[in-house]
Amino acid sequence: MNMAAPGSCDPCLIRWIEANNDIIATWKRQVDQCRDAHTESQKLRERMDQLLKLMRDLPPVVPFAALELTVTYNLVIMELNADKEVKEEHERLIDETLRRVLAAHHLDPGGDHSCSALWRTALRAESLVQQAGIVHGLAGLQGLIWSVQKKSPEVLDLFQTFSTFPVTDRCALLLLLRSWAPPDEGSESIHCVLRPSFIKDIVYTAVAFQQGVEAMEKGDHDSALDLFQEAAGCCGTKSFMARIRNCQGLCFIQKVLSDPKPAAPSPRGHGFSPISSEDFVDVRSLSCASLAPRVSELQYLLARHCFEYKMMDEAADNYVELLRDLMEGSDVELGFPSPAPLPPVAEILLEAAACLIQVDRFEEAAAACEEVIVKTADVIPSRILLDRTKERDPVITDQLNCIVWVSAAHLFQAKIQALQDETKTSISSYSRCVNLLLKVQFSGADAGNESLTSPREEERDVIDTLKCCALIGRSHQFLQLGNLKEALKNASLGLQVLPACPEANNVFLSSLWKMERKKEAEAHWQKFKSSKSRTDDQWQSVKRSLPLSLHEFVNHKFFTNQTSIREIRECLGS
Repeated sequence: MNMAAPGSCDPCLIRWIEANNDIIATWKRQVDQCRDAHTESQKLRERMDQLLKLMRDLPPVVPFAALELTVTYNLVIMELNADKEVKEEHERLIDETLRRVLAAHHLDPGGDHSCSALWRTALRAESLVQQAGIVHGLAGLQGLIWSVQKKSPEVLDLFQTFSTFPVTDRCALLLLLRSWAPPDEGSESIHCVLRPSFIKDIVYTAVAFQQGVEAMEKGDHDSALDLFQEAAGCCGTKSFMARIRNCQGLCFIQKVLSDPKPAAPSPRGHGFSPISSEDFVDVRSLSCASLAPRVSELQYLLARHCFEYKMMDEAADNYVELLRDLMEGSDVELGFPSPAPLPPVAEILLEAAACLIQVDRFEEAAAACEEVIVKTADVIPSRILLDRTKERDPVITDQLNCIVWVSAAHLFQAKIQALQDETKTSISSYSRCVNLLLKVQFSGADAGNESLTSPREEERDVIDTLKCCALIGRSHQFLQLGNLKEALKNASLGLQVLPACPEANNVFLSSLWKMERKKEAEAHWQKFKSSKSRTDDQWQSVKRSLPLSLHEFVNHKFFTNQTSIREIRECLGS
């Protein structure tokens, strides 16, 4: 978005315009590359703030007015994006710039020097027509700030300026906002971080949401539901949309709870049914569930849903935003049981890593894995013995979970390194995964009794799958190095651990083929084909035991070249 520049060739003005444009270009590159480097963003905000301070060291003059308006607009948006909340500093920045611009144009609001009066003067001034776009954009930010501060009269007064008809009912504010058309036109000289028309959409969403909250607090649930629905149909961040849906659900529950209970119909009455709607909507059950999930919990459900249904880009974005919110602690803990509690953060990190790997966002995936390793490695025991016949100590369960999480993190890191052709580093990470899993030993009653199914058997499936994936992953990397002996050894071990794993069979077959042991490869292939129906059932049973991150990881054909496997099978006459 670009705004009109003043018709001046002042060298200082030109340098400052270039500085503004460079900051905005860098900022947009970060956004386009989905980067969220806090330090870099902070530096850009500091540069923009310094630029504004340089301009304010000079007396307010007309040639610099458009640039000062734009720099203030950009800085406030950048600060709001970083702070995640409205602060007095944001309002002060806008107020000071507005007063300087009016002074430069010799515009006097008369005896009333309130912020609302200043805006009425600026928005109606003919001398500011060329800067109308950025003035409207800054006014939109002012309206957004007032809306968050619950200053409804000020918001109504501000946007009344854009209307040609008088409005006294604050409920008509949404109508005013809908009719507001901030101009986006301008020259290519001064760049903005967001179009003013986009700010309009954000303000509309915020006002509709705020009015919905106020209506819900007053007990006007029907109006609140309509307003939440209006807000949900507009634009906003995923977390804000989740917050709107959260309030919408809570409002509906409150509406049901507040409705008077109807008198029971007479059994003799026509149409009497022994089962009424009250049996399905029990007040006691609703009172237990009246606290809807928090925003982070809804965001997690959305991310997981996208992941399960292969909407990988959307899932990755949701996981990254969720993790950022969790690390910042921005979600409020209500202190009551939630109907949708989050799983352990380590599991969320691993799901995020598995998803990010599939969309080639390797740096973020590796960072998620490293977070699991750093935060969990200190509590890893030297050895765990699992016995199905004995009562499980909760401490043992926690230690087992830690081993599984850290092993999975090393497994995912190894795959990232393999995909980036860091073969030797990948082998080391696979080895760390295997070594960790060897700390878990199963007693005789637990070892290999496939007729028994229980949560303990599911634990065994997870351990074996991790171990198998690490061994065949290491085998594949040895193949890349030409170390065929080690490749075959690891493939054989992986196949012993989990004979039903299709990828283990493929890697073992590839290793035999590369070593020119084609008769053995053919014998193995024939054996695999003859038992395929049984092994497929076993593999599906194993996969049902796996957590989402590992389930999606084994579904992805990471370990073998599928073209090569097809060629080998064709040669073997499959």
